[in-house]
Amino acid sequence: MSSLVYVKNPNGKTYVYSNTSIYDKETKKVKHIRKSIGHLDPVTGEVVPNRRKGDAARKRAQTEEPAGRCVVKNTGIQSLLDKAVSDIGLMEPLSTVFPDDWRCILTCAYYLVSEGGALRHVDQWQRMYPSPCRSLLASQRVSELLVRITPTLQQDFFSRWIDVNSQKDVYCWTAN
Repeated sequence: MSSLVYVKNPNGKTYVYSNTSIYDKETKKVKHIRKSIGHLDPVTGEVVPNRRKGDAARKRAQTEEPAGRCVVKNTGIQSLLDKAVSDIGLMEPLSTVFPDDWRCILTCAYYLVSEGGALRHVDQWQRMYPSPCRSLLASQRVSELLVRITPTLQQDFFSRWIDVNSQKDVYCWTAN
């Protein structure tokens, strides 16, 4: 089975490897064979392929037909969380209080609910799952977003959310 592995170096550059898993019958363990295929462009999030060496490789590159780009994303978690957000009336107060950031906040919330990891990995998660935020949330963007969520805006959000839910005649919900 083949997959892509993203490795972030201390210099900030993220390298992309093709990872193939092979079962070794002698050692009865799975071996992983990785081949470097390029690095991530920090602006677009696209994979920039490695340079090919030699004239033969350049000729092959000129004669080859460009391959179509195929992206596979898992949509189950987003569908579930979109329904939950709709059911609890979260969208209206969130988009009202945070008009420029609500998609990014929702993306961070989706990541935390589905993975529970540190927010610095949300951009890698976004590559596998569709998210409300249209751009990749690099670690620096998440830090900037969290600074903009002030206690005053938080209080405004919760006040609006209570107002939205108070119209539903629901006072308390318990799970038995």
